[in-house]
Amino acid sequence: MQIGARIHRALGYVLAISVLTVMWEILSLVLNTSAIPGIFKIWSYFFSNLPLVLDNAKVSFIRVICGISIAFVSAVLLGLASYSKKVDAVSSSFLYVLYPIPHIVLLPLFLILFGLGETSKILFIAFVVFFQIWMSVRDGAKNIENEYTYSLLSLGANRIDIYRHLVLPYVMPKIFTGLRIGVGSSVAILFFVESFATSKGLGFLVMDAWSSANYPALYAAMMAFAIMGFSMYVVVEILERRLCRWLYL
Repeated sequence: MQIGARIHRALGYVLAISVLTVMWEILSLVLNTSAIPGIFKIWSYFFSNLPLVLDNAKVSFIRVICGISIAFVSAVLLGLASYSKKVDAVSSSFLYVLYPIPHIVLLPLFLILFGLGETSKILFIAFVVFFQIWMSVRDGAKNIENEYTYSLLSLGANRIDIYRHLVLPYVMPKIFTGLRIGVGSSVAILFFVESFATSKGLGFLVMDAWSSANYPALYAAMMAFAIMGFSMYVVVEILERRLCRWLYL
């Protein structure tokens, strides 16, 4: 059953990629402009300049993984703490004030505080992703019904037991939901932070190719972005299926 589901999922990915590839090729033929090169020309540039692409992809991957890791640890801990009504009453006030702010506009503040180097880029990615994971985990933790807690207390469970056997398993799907959303957002934010004040990264490749009208290079860098984001998304899905097996019975 699981093997069949995996094959079906893989075929779905292949079908989606094939359809998008055909649509792009048709668009290229219809418009007949150098700004929209054929897919084979893009792949040709991608593989012929693979060392350059991989070198910059490595820099981007480190930035985004560091940012997600910082956001994940801090957001999950704070979200789990929201199981306590007192903690949630305080933390939710900050969430409601800070979450609606368009976080992208705060990038200049991060550059002022942490400079133009790696620190500001990583922390800004972490900042944006943090709220998405925190919101998801917090909603799961605060909505746990009291009956479940009373059942464990009647069996002699302490606070650690409640978090281990109730809160964490209950919010685990929410953790992965927030992480999945955060992965998509982190790649988008990554492009934004790499579009200036840097000489490395896929975002830099995109902007450099765009400024020189090197369209195969432009789309090759975009393709590298897509591959990185898709790979991270698949890893999150695999982890969710392993750690939340009860959702897929």
